[in-house]
Parts: sequence; structure tokens; C-alpha cells
Amino acid sequence: MSRVREQSQYFDHVAIRRAVASDIDAVYSIAAAGKLESWSRGSYVNYTRRENAVFLVAETDKICGFVVAGVFPAAREAEIHNIAVAPEYRRRGIASQLLREISKFLAAGKIENLFLEVRESNIPAIKTYEKCGFEIIGRRPDFYADPPEDAFIMRKSLTCKTL
Repeated sequence: MSRVREQSQYFDHVAIRRAVASDIDAVYSIAAAGKLESWSRGSYVNYTRRENAVFLVAETDKICGFVVAGVFPAAREAEIHNIAVAPEYRRRGIASQLLREISKFLAAGKIENLFLEVRESNIPAIKTYEKCGFEIIGRRPDFYADPPEDAFIMRKSLTCKTL
């Protein structure tokens, strides 16, 4: 693929902002398309209000992705609970932008490490996470159901200068 064609897949402007309750229908639709059905709409709404959480959405012409993280200030850690991009917006760098923004936000709040779990078979996600500075540090046997699968535990240090 030529460099010009490759660049044309990316958007000129993606706004990343805190999620609000009125975003939940769009977020829930993206979550369902990504088979993240374990959370209810109410769970997403609760995360817009939680003090120890960061919930960001990505917008172009509409909400096209989101990331939700729980924050544990005493431990100086956070964990990404959900991240998803609408199918028609994938492979355009939006997940990477969400990961960069949440990393910056958390680092500014003195969080030192960001964790996540990912299906061991989800190679595209693993590559994106690695590109964004995450490394595999362990495995959780039988973490996922339907289908059953192990999870890799990944960590990103937020104390380095390059987020």
C-alpha cells in the first residue's frame, strides 16, 4: 500500500473527550459490535460518574470509539476495562489515539502503571497495545468464556517520558 493511500485512511480530526451519559447509546452500540456485551448500559452510565474512573470517547463525525479504565490511586495503578472502536472506523489509528490520551490523563494524575487483559488470540489488539508501549507480563488461565481462552496481562509504565 502506498504511503499516500495509507495516510488517507486516517482522519484529519479525531476529538478525544470525557464521556457523558448522553454518549451511552453510541458507546453501547460500539460495545455490542465488538462483542463486549458483559456490561449493561447502566454500567457505562455509572462509569461516567465514578470518581476513580476515566471514560473517554473518540469523535469524528460521530462517536466512533471509547476506552474505560478503573483507577486505583493508592496503588498508583489503573486498569483498562474496555476499549473498542466501531467496525467501520477500525485500522485508522483511533484505538492508538485513545490509548495515548488515557495514558497522558492518568500520568498527569500520578498513575504509574496501566494494565489490561487481552485474549491471547487477539493478535491485532496485542500489536496495537505493544505499539503503544504495553508489554506482556503474565497470563490469566481461562480468563475468557465463549469461547474459553487465556488472557495475556499487559502493562505500560506511565513514568517514562514517552507516553
